[in-house]
Amino acid sequence: MRFSIFFTKIFFLTSLLYAPYSAADIPATTSQQTNSSGFVHGISFHDYPKYKDGFSHFDFASPNSKKGGILKKISIGSFDCINKTYKCTRADGIDLTRDTLMSRSLDEPFSLYGLVAEKVNLANDGSWIEFQLNPNAKWHDGSSITPEDIIFSLKIQREKGLPFARSLYSQVQKVEKTSKNSVKFSFKKKESGYNKELPLIIAMMGLYPKKYYENNAIEFDQPTLTPPLVSGPYKIKKVEPGRYIVYERVPNYWAKELPVNKGRYNFDKIRYDYYRDKNAAFQAFKSGSHDIYKESSPQSWKRSHKGVGYDKGTIKKVELKNTNPVGLRAFSFNTRKPIFKDKRVRKAIITAFDRNFIIKSVFPGFKENNSYFDNTDLAAPVKPTLEEIALLKKIALHINPHKLVNHAKKASTATPRLKRKEAINLLKKAGWSLKNGILTNDKTGKLFQFELLVANQEEQKLALAFARNMATLGIKVNVLLIDAAQYERRKQDRSYDMIATWWATSISPGNELSHYWSCAAKDNSASRNYPGICSAVSDKLISIIPKSSSRKELRAATHALDRILMDEAYLVPLFFNPYLYVAMKKKIHYENATTHPVKDFHFWWAK
Repeated sequence: MRFSIFFTKIFFLTSLLYAPYSAADIPATTSQQTNSSGFVHGISFHDYPKYKDGFSHFDFASPNSKKGGILKKISIGSFDCINKTYKCTRADGIDLTRDTLMSRSLDEPFSLYGLVAEKVNLANDGSWIEFQLNPNAKWHDGSSITPEDIIFSLKIQREKGLPFARSLYSQVQKVEKTSKNSVKFSFKKKESGYNKELPLIIAMMGLYPKKYYENNAIEFDQPTLTPPLVSGPYKIKKVEPGRYIVYERVPNYWAKELPVNKGRYNFDKIRYDYYRDKNAAFQAFKSGSHDIYKESSPQSWKRSHKGVGYDKGTIKKVELKNTNPVGLRAFSFNTRKPIFKDKRVRKAIITAFDRNFIIKSVFPGFKENNSYFDNTDLAAPVKPTLEEIALLKKIALHINPHKLVNHAKKASTATPRLKRKEAINLLKKAGWSLKNGILTNDKTGKLFQFELLVANQEEQKLALAFARNMATLGIKVNVLLIDAAQYERRKQDRSYDMIATWWATSISPGNELSHYWSCAAKDNSASRNYPGICSAVSDKLISIIPKSSSRKELRAATHALDRILMDEAYLVPLFFNPYLYVAMKKKIHYENATTHPVKDFHFWWAK
């Protein structure tokens, strides 16, 4: 996701997937409940699934919710396709049209229950997973979803899917039809064992009809605006690229009565209207054109969310403590560039940056981002745990976790004067000195200056504050505002010195971390490894996390990874909002008013 739309989305994206509580006390047990046949109704990464076989609906869903009406949503940016390919920008909401083998619950870290696959059997060592398909599962043309479709879905995405998907699905050794209504995936074994998260990722794989892509000669990875054959709860009704997309609920959707869907998918239509400017989008919401607005600024929440609609009660304000994973928002160094190769230079910039001043003056109420896994129990604590120490000793004898430093967190406790003094000393050691107030390289005489790319005016405002801060070190930061298309292109080409970024993390991280911060992702233009991170130790930890056999092991590995990445100073950490702000029309209703109004709009309905 582009940092440019952070102000409208950052604190709400992770809430679509993850439960609003700490998982610190989740017991370490088997990953599935078993019965005499081996096939079960649900699986979980580390714990037993919360919901027993035969459950009627999720606790956070209302089985008596009303069907009907239209939900009008806001999207910031643009789109030019409706299919999943890195060759275009796809429209929001596309996943509404596509089923997966299993469905994820929102009040557990990582548990899945039957959808297209009504039953599942998972090997204890994660070496294979077998799905028993629901005989009622149908594509929108009325034809059955078959094992052949599942096999095709895996193969086509492995060949032409998104780069991250191709990487994951390449770990499947074999996929085979095991009966008229079942299919089995067997996985490759690495030296460290099987990837235990991979079976669950396969269970969430998007499904594609074999006959549609073979008979119609449709190029899977080519951008298109033609709605394909799908099987989900919605279908595309109307699309105007860059302006809006409308989804229409399928009244005879085959899975509407399944437990995972009770109280879900209630609106007859869901419409996304696109705006290039956040202010225009907000004014459109206040005028009544849209049903929900997610606010990220405490100042705007207090000052701007006023007016006739609020006074009359037709617009209600919901304010909640943010208990979701917030990820890491930062300015990212491009360590591929010579100017940022020296860790001391990066440390100096992080040390000198006065986040506290910007928070107080521009984002009052925000909290400093000091972890890749902030706002979760996976963030590295101040002192390493015994489990973390033992793990690092096992894989990296040369690393003493007590000596690893979170430079941003350390700097936040110092005065601006002390921070500047320490930064200047670090720069001197790296071969840079102040000459006539300008930071200059002692050997080459080159001036210390770099470019910071931004994609909208809000980013520009923050970047300019950062540039003013860097000027006190004699560093010149050229802030460049460019359009979204150019921004994405330069991001993929890695043709930047520094960019504004955000990484979404979860309460159950896994294989996505290799796409974020591994050596393999460093030179992959489609990856999110914007800083150019490459470390043998962090790579080892990234490989351990998906294979962890308990929550305790997972926590130790993420603590160690977090501590090492923060010590290497790849990013200038910024801040996050500790609260969730949502304004919505009075007609919108949801079951649990304290924890779930922003978790998943698929469970909302209109009065």
